[in-house]
Amino acid sequence: MNEHSMNEHRTEIDSTIDRMNLKVGNSMLCSPVITAAGCSGHGTELSAYGDLSTLGAVTVKSLSKDPYAGNEPPRMLGINGGMINSVGLQNEGVKGWYENWYKSCKRLNVTTVVSIFGFSIEDYVETIKELQVMLEEDRSTVKAIEINASCPNVANKKMFSQDADLLNSLIRAVKEVTIDIDLWVKLSPQVSDLLEIAEAAISGGASSLTLTNTLAGTALDKSGKSLLGAKSGGISYDALHPVALKIVSQVRERYKDIGIIGVGGVKDLKTALDFFYSGADAVAVGTHNFIDPRFPWKLVEELEQFQSHHGLKSLKELRVS
Repeated sequence: MNEHSMNEHRTEIDSTIDRMNLKVGNSMLCSPVITAAGCSGHGTELSAYGDLSTLGAVTVKSLSKDPYAGNEPPRMLGINGGMINSVGLQNEGVKGWYENWYKSCKRLNVTTVVSIFGFSIEDYVETIKELQVMLEEDRSTVKAIEINASCPNVANKKMFSQDADLLNSLIRAVKEVTIDIDLWVKLSPQVSDLLEIAEAAISGGASSLTLTNTLAGTALDKSGKSLLGAKSGGISYDALHPVALKIVSQVRERYKDIGIIGVGGVKDLKTALDFFYSGADAVAVGTHNFIDPRFPWKLVEELEQFQSHHGLKSLKELRVS
């Protein structure tokens, strides 16, 4: 491609970005397509397949304060209706991410959402404090912190997102120490009252909700032995899609202004539009990245064409409710 063609291509991309600008919570994004935590690495791994700066954001694989080994293998398995993973939140810790990945995210102008997890409220608070100290000089590429509230709380033997009071205490605590960075919260679909949990996150200070994390499940061999090292894992892709749609619809009906990122089985234009009809502001691509790592960029283009063809100023106009 010659310089003239490259400039034309760049202009086309820029004009698409202008048309697709949107606000999610308190964050301005150039596109409604985000990559989901755990499915696109630590920030720049997908750069070989497209310009990461043209995506709404890349969500970093969930980080803890200290490096964490995760679960015993086997960790991933294809199943009817999708995939089950039991990686167990393996990561190099927030300091390791900053030292090994932040500079490349900044160099490639990647809008990042940093996903954080912990086993206690203190874990989350300390992780965010440490992250902010490291970003003190320049946090321009970090758009939001996503609180992964769907991991187990060791002391109480439950997920933060399965206990409204516990979740509210967590979000209030992290909100108090979070400075000039938007706060998103990722919830589990496996709760007795989803709206109660959403209210706990919102009243605690969340500007956006990521809906939803995986469904817990397991898989057995012919002898009845687990095919996963940890004996259970999270189900994603096709099987999760209708569950996530229902949750997004429920939350949007109750909360008209909260930011919502729909995630679960986004694999083509139809499944992405499902989320916008249900009330999402943006969609996150997860498992399908493993099948087609170029898909996020294809989806940006298809959504832009759909929006233009139907004369929409924003995809929010698609909301049914």
